[in-house]
Amino acid sequence: MGHTTPSQRTVIESTLKEFETYGRSLRKEEQEIYKEMLERVYARVGNISFTGSVHVWKFILLSLILDIELKKKTHDTHRCICTRKQDSNVV
Repeated sequence: MGHTTPSQRTVIESTLKEFETYGRSLRKEEQEIYKEMLERVYARVGNISFTGSVHVWKFILLSLILDIELKKKTHDTHRCICTRKQDSNVV
């Protein structure tokens, strides 16, 4: 008899459960940040499942890195706009 392979969604959920278990070992202030990070990963589950990879954790980490980079870019853009506004106010 053959073995059934778990669905991509099952693999993702199982991996995220492991990540959640790790999160419970963190200090309280770290847990809050970690929970927010995982919520961003949950928002990308569709993208992760699209890969069809059994190495889901790699794509979870990539999605977190992508989120950090997007935040940096948004922050840099905001900072640049604020700097220009300040420069235009200087007489």
